[in-house]
Amino acid sequence: MSRLRRVLEGERDAGISIAELVVTMMVSMILLAMVGSFFIQTAQVTSASNQTRVTIGDVTNMQNELTGRVRVASETTLTGAVTAGVTTAEARRLVFYAWSDTDAIDMRMSRVTVTVSASNIVTVQTCKGTSSGGIWSYPCTNAADVTTRTFDDLPLVNPSGSEKRLFTYWNRCGAQLGNASGTVASADLAKIQRIDVSVKAKTIGTPDRSALYLTSPLYLANIKSQVVCP
Repeated sequence: MSRLRRVLEGERDAGISIAELVVTMMVSMILLAMVGSFFIQTAQVTSASNQTRVTIGDVTNMQNELTGRVRVASETTLTGAVTAGVTTAEARRLVFYAWSDTDAIDMRMSRVTVTVSASNIVTVQTCKGTSSGGIWSYPCTNAADVTTRTFDDLPLVNPSGSEKRLFTYWNRCGAQLGNASGTVASADLAKIQRIDVSVKAKTIGTPDRSALYLTSPLYLANIKSQVVCP
């Protein structure tokens, strides 16, 4: 009887051993680490998704800004001679005349200048012209006639692989114009019949791998072709 009492009393006094306590603590720490890692990864995925959505919207806006103006490039008359609608054609710089930003009240033609800075920031400047006797001039001295939009939060990223530069130029026969650096010679400006606008950009402060690439071929319907295809 006394032996049975000792056994029962011993069971009542039994507790968790040091080894069991250490194992329990280790398992708890592992579970806490897994839960914390899950929440961190979820936050990172959500942040990346939001950033991607912002980048898509911003790059699309830039693409629309450029294509909307290039699409309406037109020939104009300067100092009595009909000139090509495009007067400067480079990989990162484009100057052309267009019926841009016109309405029922203001039907003046514009000179559009697109430039890319050394820090890869795109600027679009539109200058309203003045017509006298059918001859257009663009002094651009009146602030009301000049509008400038700078995409300072959306730097370009250099193209890679088969991706194109910001501007590439083609004649009506499908032959690409320009030298190795993408600059079209003055004698060939009147031959430009198509301009491909290819934007590869990212939201500022994000890595280059997050850049979005969009390209659009634009046929210049308002400019007469100076090339006869074989």
